[in-house]
Amino acid sequence: MIKKQLLIVVFILFIFLVGVSSNGFVKNFAIGILNSVRSEYFHFVENVRNKIKEHFFQREEIIALRAKVALLEKEASLLPAYKNKLNHLLEENSLSPYNVNLQLVEALSYVRLDDYSKVWLEFPSFKKDKIYGLLYQGKSAGIAVEKYGRPMGLLQSDADCKFSIYIGKDKIPGVIFGNKEIMIVKYIPPWLEPKKGEEVVTSGLDDIFFEGVKVGRVMEVYDEKMYKSAVVKPYVKIKIPSFLHAILN
Repeated sequence: MIKKQLLIVVFILFIFLVGVSSNGFVKNFAIGILNSVRSEYFHFVENVRNKIKEHFFQREEIIALRAKVALLEKEASLLPAYKNKLNHLLEENSLSPYNVNLQLVEALSYVRLDDYSKVWLEFPSFKKDKIYGLLYQGKSAGIAVEKYGRPMGLLQSDADCKFSIYIGKDKIPGVIFGNKEIMIVKYIPPWLEPKKGEEVVTSGLDDIFFEGVKVGRVMEVYDEKMYKSAVVKPYVKIKIPSFLHAILN
């Protein structure tokens, strides 16, 4: 192996010397070979550098994902305990147990190619007379309704997507509507004072979402004739069809 490498080096030196000491065709030929070798060398070095960068990037990503999985496993292990405690409290007060049922649904395609706010859904348990809340990574993503006998997802950017919400710790009520990149909360009682930066969550009063699903944050509050309205920046923005969770009950 070492002998082979020495022969290559000697050959390159020979070509270089010929190129320096000769004229015409031989010199051009030698320079061409040297340039080709140099180009291949730099290409090889660049590939090695990229592979090293890729290796370290994947390593960092794996470490981050492992930490996230560990955190999720811890939270998942605590959920049954919280659920049991909550249901005991509900039972003591003669209330029904709290049991949210979710189903994974797939966004198959856009309803129209020029509209990224409506998608057809693969939804096995869909019932035509019900409106379903849609979740993405635990946050509100839109609603599912019946259209032409099929389940259709109205993402939060769609004007027909609406559901009831609370604003802030005071649970200021309102109804939120899709509005492209933002959302608008309407019908806020005029005597209440929602503030910029307050978090918006679902109220659960419309039987679409359960209470407490995160929606976004208030960007602006303004007065209208009969009520107040608020501009909300949603946490979730989906432009590519993917998997969502539908709230069944």
